[in-house]
Amino acid sequence: MESQLNDPYVLAYIPTPLSPVAGGFFQMFTTNNEALQLIDTFETSMESAHCHLQDFFVAGGQLYTLWDRQGDTAVEILNLPIVDLESEISSDSSWRSAVYPYESQLTPAYLDELLLSSGSLTDKFLSAIMKPGTFSTVTLRIALEQYTDTCLSLPGPHPPQLTSTYATLGENIAAVVGCTVNLTRDPQTGSLQHDKYWITLKRDWEGFIARCREIERSTRWPLALGVDSRSEDILLVERERVGLLATEDLPLRLHRNLRAGTPLETQFVISEVAWTLRTRLGTRLMRTLEGRVIDLVHQEIAFPFAKGTNLKRKRTRQRLT
Repeated sequence: MESQLNDPYVLAYIPTPLSPVAGGFFQMFTTNNEALQLIDTFETSMESAHCHLQDFFVAGGQLYTLWDRQGDTAVEILNLPIVDLESEISSDSSWRSAVYPYESQLTPAYLDELLLSSGSLTDKFLSAIMKPGTFSTVTLRIALEQYTDTCLSLPGPHPPQLTSTYATLGENIAAVVGCTVNLTRDPQTGSLQHDKYWITLKRDWEGFIARCREIERSTRWPLALGVDSRSEDILLVERERVGLLATEDLPLRLHRNLRAGTPLETQFVISEVAWTLRTRLGTRLMRTLEGRVIDLVHQEIAFPFAKGTNLKRKRTRQRLT
């Protein structure tokens, strides 16, 4: 890289994998008089400890670093204002971090929360995995192929769902996942074993979702940083997708502060109260309250319509009489 006076500089990264406080440190050299001269040394952030640096570059006087944080992508930024050859680097020692917004992981505990709401098991689990941003299309197709091959390798007759064709990927997943689960009867009483059927179907779906999570984890592996030549935005190149380093808006900032327990401004106190109630009451009670509120809203919408209809009929009768 070069300074404002077009003097070349060299920036080197030295990892410290055993350090508990940082992932490594950078050293900046100047090439004055055809020799490398060390002019500054600064460590990476504490969040980079036990992480792997994938790429870094300098643009607009800022150092951008791309980290693999135990499978997650993180970008850290540091100001590097270079004045001239005679003075040292006056850099801001505080790192700024950029990560993906929080997304609910489809863990077994979260799937149990989904079952508290109304609707069928298949519809709720299918809606969760087909939600934009959860899994890529490539991940779903690979997981479906692996699931289908596993079912076809089992002995005995195969369900017709495994060899049929479907119009969309969602229809294919809904038809195939759980197709080997059958509703059986108790050998002693002859009654249908519904509980056993739903438990087995739930485990089948949980296994498929766990397979998707494992595949998606490898597809989000960070590779390199780039710059859009037109907008000069910072791009994050991953194994199967490309991200954009965007400015955090108000909803994302509020959500991040609420999760971190950071006090909010006075005008957002109601959001903090609602978040506290949500965390204190528990999932089951929150689902019940949400259902009751939705019912009230539906009633408020339906009753005025019915009242207006009855009033119109009454006026019609008065005119007829």
